[in-house]
Amino acid sequence: VSTLILTCDGYDIFVAAFAAPELVKEWHVAPSALGPFLTASVVGLLFGAPLLGYFGDRFGRKKAIILGTLIYAGFTLLATPATSLNQLMVLRFVAGLGLGGVIPNVIALNAEFAPKRLRAAFIIITQFGIPAGQALGGMVSGLWVPAHGWRVLFLLGGVVPLLLTLVAYF
Repeated sequence: VSTLILTCDGYDIFVAAFAAPELVKEWHVAPSALGPFLTASVVGLLFGAPLLGYFGDRFGRKKAIILGTLIYAGFTLLATPATSLNQLMVLRFVAGLGLGGVIPNVIALNAEFAPKRLRAAFIIITQFGIPAGQALGGMVSGLWVPAHGWRVLFLLGGVVPLLLTLVAYF
C-alpha cells in the first residue's frame, strides 16, 4: 500500500506539468505565465515534509500518511473545476503540503517495520512508486487528455488516492 500511495504521490507531483500544454491552449495563456502554477506544489512539498513529518512523530506515521494523502487527493480533486491559474496555484500549493508530508512518513514507517537486514530494500521498493507515478502521469496524459481534457488528470489524481486512503485506514 505504501508503494501505491507513493505512486499516486509521484503522479500528483507532476500532474500539473502534464496539464500545462492544455491550459495554454484552452485558457489562451502564455507558457511563461504557468511558472507559479507549476512550482506551487513543489513549494508546498518544502513545507509539508517537515510539518507532516512532525505530525507523524507526534501522532503516528499511519495517521500522517492518511492525512497527507487526504490533503493532496482532496486539493487535487478540487482543481478539476478551476477556472484560473491563480486558483490552480493555490490548490496545488495546498496539495503540495500533503504530497511532501507523505514521503518522509512512508520512509519512516517502512524503516520502522522492516526487518533490519531488509530495511534498505523495503525503502527502495517503496520509493520506486514516485518515479512510477510520474511515468504513469505521462501515459494517462497521452491516452486520456486528448479525449477528456486536462481535468481528467486532476480527477484521477484525486479519486485514486482517496480510494487508497480507505485501504490504508483498514
